[in-house]
Amino acid sequence: MKTINQNTLQDELIEINERLQRQDELFDLAEDNDLIEAIIYEQKALQLRYDYLIKAARQSSLNLSFIERKSLEKLI
Repeated sequence: MKTINQNTLQDELIEINERLQRQDELFDLAEDNDLIEAIIYEQKALQLRYDYLIKAARQSSLNLSFIERKSLEKLI
């Protein structure tokens, strides 16, 4: 796994966490089946990237306290 700068890791984790929360909100409001499917697809892609970044953060010993606890619990 390529080493990623800790500041970059932190910034990207925060951004993806916010995007995941927005996708959750959109999912709750969506009524169209095609839109729901698109939201689920986007959520899955974001979650995979998020999981990768969490692994990279742990390997670089980045303190993850800046991430909301509920977001980290999804990984367990």
